[in-house]
Amino acid sequence: MATTIASDLAAGQLAFVGEARFTMERSIVCAELFNKVQLPDGSKSYYVPKFGQIAATDLTDGVDMTDAQSLTITGTTHTTDEAGCKVIITKKLREQMKADAYRAAGLIVGNAMAQKIDEDGVDLFSGLNSGLGSAGTVFSTSYMHAAVAQCYGQDEPVPDPLYFVLHPYQY
Repeated sequence: MATTIASDLAAGQLAFVGEARFTMERSIVCAELFNKVQLPDGSKSYYVPKFGQIAATDLTDGVDMTDAQSLTITGTTHTTDEAGCKVIITKKLREQMKADAYRAAGLIVGNAMAQKIDEDGVDLFSGLNSGLGSAGTVFSTSYMHAAVAQCYGQDEPVPDPLYFVLHPYQY
């Protein structure tokens, strides 16, 4: 009589599939920090005009004011960018998953797009560098106080409210 071992029975066993888990991702921080503008259909860029400053001068009674000043307009152009994801859901995957494969794919794609927007926002921070701290320097609140002072001390102070974005490694 032959002896039956576990490997002989493996072909007859059914696989139990548990509930699918999603990979944890870091929180999105930048998406809410920026102004959002809805472009009209067919537009690819957004121009923001900005008026320059003029200076008021003292007047003398009976003397005509001769200090004429030019009002200048400058501006910045913001151009759109495009990103996307491609996901292929095979028939086999669709049939084997307990959860709705399309819903799961939508959640994963949505998270990927949110991460892309956040990373693009963080990439803009390098243009704000004013020399506070450096790589390998221990963070202290004095850097934060100095940054606030620089924001308000410019020729054109930044608009309120101020936000402080801290990298998770700095906790």
